[in-house]
Amino acid sequence: MKPITMETRERSQTVRLVLGGTFALSVVVWFHLFFQLRQEALLPASLRWMALLGGLGLFCLLLLLALVLAWSGSRRRLVIGFQVVQELFVRFGVVNLLLLFLLACCIPLFLFSPSGRFFTPWLERIWVFWLASLLGAWLVVAFDRRSGWGENWAFALCFLAAVYLVVSLLPGVTAYPFSLGWSEGSRYYYASLFFSDRLFGDSLPWPSLHPSRYVLQSIPFIIPGLPLWGHRLWQVGLWVIMTTLGAFAISRRLPFQGRRMTRPLLLVWMFLYLFQGPVYYHLYLGALPVLLWFDSRRFWRSLLMVALGSAWAGISRINWVPVPAMIAAALYLLETPFTRPEFVQENSTGVQQRSLPKALLLYLWRPFLWGAVGVAAGLGAQLTYALFSGNTLDQFGSHFTSDLLWYRLLPNSIYFPGILPGILVVSLPLFGLIVGKAWHHWRAWHPLRLLGAGLLLLALFAGGLVVSVKIGGGGNLHNMDAYLLLLLLVTGYVFFKRFVPDHPDLAGNRWLPGLLLLPVILVPAWLAIQSDPVVTDLDTVEAARVLDRLQVIAGDAVRQGGEVLFISQRQALVFNLIHGVPLVPEYETVTLQEMAMARNTRYLQHFYDDLDRRRFAVIISQWNPTAIRERSTPFAEENNAWVEYISRPLYQRYHTDRLFKSLGIEILLPIQ
Repeated sequence: MKPITMETRERSQTVRLVLGGTFALSVVVWFHLFFQLRQEALLPASLRWMALLGGLGLFCLLLLLALVLAWSGSRRRLVIGFQVVQELFVRFGVVNLLLLFLLACCIPLFLFSPSGRFFTPWLERIWVFWLASLLGAWLVVAFDRRSGWGENWAFALCFLAAVYLVVSLLPGVTAYPFSLGWSEGSRYYYASLFFSDRLFGDSLPWPSLHPSRYVLQSIPFIIPGLPLWGHRLWQVGLWVIMTTLGAFAISRRLPFQGRRMTRPLLLVWMFLYLFQGPVYYHLYLGALPVLLWFDSRRFWRSLLMVALGSAWAGISRINWVPVPAMIAAALYLLETPFTRPEFVQENSTGVQQRSLPKALLLYLWRPFLWGAVGVAAGLGAQLTYALFSGNTLDQFGSHFTSDLLWYRLLPNSIYFPGILPGILVVSLPLFGLIVGKAWHHWRAWHPLRLLGAGLLLLALFAGGLVVSVKIGGGGNLHNMDAYLLLLLLVTGYVFFKRFVPDHPDLAGNRWLPGLLLLPVILVPAWLAIQSDPVVTDLDTVEAARVLDRLQVIAGDAVRQGGEVLFISQRQALVFNLIHGVPLVPEYETVTLQEMAMARNTRYLQHFYDDLDRRRFAVIISQWNPTAIRERSTPFAEENNAWVEYISRPLYQRYHTDRLFKSLGIEILLPIQ
């Protein structure tokens, strides 16, 4: 049996620190839980909760006893006792990792259960994950004793948080027929348009908003008859698989040596980091060709990767068009020293023979050409898609005429931290690593390379802020996605010494204190464990009743020769949950909202003209608000645009026939 690598004294200090922190946190949680249960009159009425409080109290007493022993003359025996128990787990080998996975699965199952509601406050949730991470670290150490407790604890915490995050997405995999959110059902409708000939018997225009997202979501339509829950499962799979691929692609470019758990820790931490935005899954396909196959020494292959990534970005979002080229430029700056002979050509006396402008030209022409080709490929792909999509070109320019709501940079009603404080909380720990690693050795790199990498980050940071404050955005950090991706790449290169120095003799490997690494681990883990299930308490009985009612009303209107417009809930037509009703492709809720926010009068006038001539016998919509909101209320500007350009014109020509309040579904009939 291998000897314990850590000295007994050091272990004693670690045991004292862990026991003290766990005891203090457990006592606070006991009192907080006690007052919660008492407020809801569950004490002393509920024997189950009385037993739980009693068990938690006993746990606190045991921790106190262990803490006393840790500070007494028996501390050596206590440490040896821990070591003996750990040696028993070492014999289980890889089974320890299976136990860690079971532990990770048990946490969300408990927290998402009815009893888990008392553990949803942040304090109780921290306590649950703290205890679980300690047990998880114990299991990982038993599996791989070459890694230190700190590294194994970090891996256990990140792994538990990642599993919790994934499991929180799974409740959205349901056969529930109606939309689980404002636009959730719309996504499957837009994805179905690429198969409209088979599904609707007609070739319909492709989606004009975020086409690449719907290309990915359309893949399950290859399987005829796949139900709605299958498409929801595929969407969860896209989030998990694409984020994992993004983490793998970046980690693959970084060198690893020594400890077995370093790469798994990095992968699972990167997974959590990328979900902080989150980075949308369709962005990865623009970045992956560059991250996986870019080689700064192979110009033409790299140019092809940039062109492919940019073309995909072009049919995604206009602000993503330069991202693949910017990632390529960053990789070039990080991997290619400016002092290479082909750029500066120093002679034997160290005198630079080329002028600085010429050296700069020789060094920078590659990234500039990659950028030019990338932007051309992206804009060309976007224009080509627009021309062949079947839509008018003005539907692709809504982002240029939408309002900018700068107040959303600061704390507001839809995103409490505000975009600017939120992204700083996410970014500063990584900048701490960069500065900590490079500050005392910055002369090892040419200023041009440092400036170039900084400007690329600054450009994506500023661009992300602008896109985030556009009306319709600002609810989280997802519009900072390209910046988050590039910051992760740069941090990885600096931290793992992949940033090739111009002057190797000036480079060094600076040791970083644990306090600098701690927020890097804790921030993404904390944000992950704050996740709640995407849906809860779905009333399937009421949904079935309303679906039957919609079938009767829509079917009667069609039999009488009328058209039925589904502004929302079109997934019911896509998956034949409502049958025998032809699809009216115009005026879906997401497109209507976008055109209202962009004040696209041409598109809106067509809508008003159809309402004026009472084109639709029945309109099925989400509930349409009529009141103008103050800025202090969530999504006030989005609501007000809908009220001004959609609700009021709609209610001037149509009236509410039925309103299903619990589902937010409204049936409108023409005013005669």
